[in-house]
Parts: sequence; C-alpha cells; structure tokens
Amino acid sequence: MKGKMINVEDCKWVDKWDILGWVEYNKSEARQGEPVSQSDWNSTVMTKIDIVSSMVHRSTMRGAADTLWVHPTNSKLITEGEYYQADKKMWAGRYNVIVTKKIEPNNIFVGREEYFNLEFVTTTDDDGEYVKTRIEDANYSDEELVEYRRKLMGCVKILNTDKLIDFDLDVKWEPKKPLKAKIRNFVDNNFNYGKG
Repeated sequence: MKGKMINVEDCKWVDKWDILGWVEYNKSEARQGEPVSQSDWNSTVMTKIDIVSSMVHRSTMRGAADTLWVHPTNSKLITEGEYYQADKKMWAGRYNVIVTKKIEPNNIFVGREEYFNLEFVTTTDDDGEYVKTRIEDANYSDEELVEYRRKLMGCVKILNTDKLIDFDLDVKWEPKKPLKAKIRNFVDNNFNYGKG
C-alpha cells in the first residue's frame, strides 16, 4: 500500500493525550498521595482510547472499536503496559494491536477493522430500529459513504513526545543520579515548577 494506511484527516473522532501530563498532575491540587511516575501516567492513555472507541460505537451503532494501530515509535505505550497480552497481540482484552510504520508517529488510531473493507452501513428502519444495509442498497452518495467510513475511525494524538527525556519509567519523582540534573533543568525550564 502506498502512502499512509490511516491519516488523522480520515478520522471523525480525535482526542489528545499529553505524555508529560504526569508532571503537571504532580504539581496540581488534584493529586492525592504519592506522586505518579511516567509509567503510572502512561496507563491513563487507556481512558482516551476508550473515549474515542465509544464515539465510534455511538455514531455507527456497530459496536465499539476493535483495533488499535500504533507506530513503532510509540508502541511501548501499548505493548509494555499492564493491559497488553503479547500472546494474543491484544490490549485490555478488547483491542487487537497492530504496530505499523504505515501511520504517522505520535498517533494511536482507534477503530473498527471493517474500516478497510466496508460492506454495509447501519441505518434505521421505519420503526427507528437499527438495521444493517448493504452499501449497494443504502442509496448513499460517495460523499456520504466517505463520511460514514470516517465515523469508524478515531485518533488519540500523543502530545509532547519531543520533550520527553528517556529515563527510567519506574522512577517516582527523583530520577537516577546521572539524569537528575538534566531532568530538573528540563522541568524547571518547561513547566515553571515551583515558581508561583
């Protein structure tokens, strides 16, 4: 396949998730108990994925998303998380995971596998019940079919990956000694940490 498999413009539903959100969270009034680490924060991407998945379901009545497409650059967010089942290549028991270079980095595409081979659309009958209608019988224009297909795909854009420093993801707030000054400098210069 030439070009990209999926582009953000192909998606009806787009949400954002900040990979460095844990830094702001640790400074916030909302934090209770121990500070969170990067690896703790990474599990919050699941909430964003589930939100996009539910939008797919609500707009098409075909069911929630069943597949995640992620670039190798960002695949550790999914494949090294506690919800990933490596033997099945599934995440959270409900999403097939496809790691591919045919999408742009810093995006997690959330959609239905049938996006690529759409055979029917979900419409309502005279009684308001949802029914599957073959595309040939749906009387949709080409533009309407493109818009319907867009509803089957969403995207979670990953923000601030360019500012991420590679360090031990299990460290809470204090990094290992060699990186401590580097991280402290980064946080001080980018987040005004401790500067009222």
